[in-house]
Amino acid sequence: MHLAGKSGALAPEDAKARNEMTTWLFAALNSVEPQLQALVMHDRFHRDKDWYQGARNSVEEVAKKRLGDLAEHLKDREYLAASRFTVADIAMTTVLRIVMHTGLVESFGPLGVYKARMEARPAFQTALAGQLADIDAHAPQG
Repeated sequence: MHLAGKSGALAPEDAKARNEMTTWLFAALNSVEPQLQALVMHDRFHRDKDWYQGARNSVEEVAKKRLGDLAEHLKDREYLAASRFTVADIAMTTVLRIVMHTGLVESFGPLGVYKARMEARPAFQTALAGQLADIDAHAPQG
């Protein structure tokens, strides 16, 4: 929020549009991300448990509800808020990448299109490359 507030490129100046952006930023981090993260936790850490599939189905159902609502919001929009690219789009795209291993986001047409469009932005590609290079540089050797 601090960086978005300092950048006219990441946050609108209009109070109503800024509030809409803030709402979507919090939605990404507090409504969508926890559901997708729960799915990842099941897939990565509980796959060998006898209760895994039943629990995963329940978790996926909740995640699909959130993703369906988001897809509905985006069906006629290019961006989440304020009719323009904002920090909320950065946050949501990062959140949607959490479940890359599932293809779930892409199964919601408008949502998959949105995610692909956001990931294709040159600044996103540059930031991702930098993040991956930093991870590689600090990875345990051997």
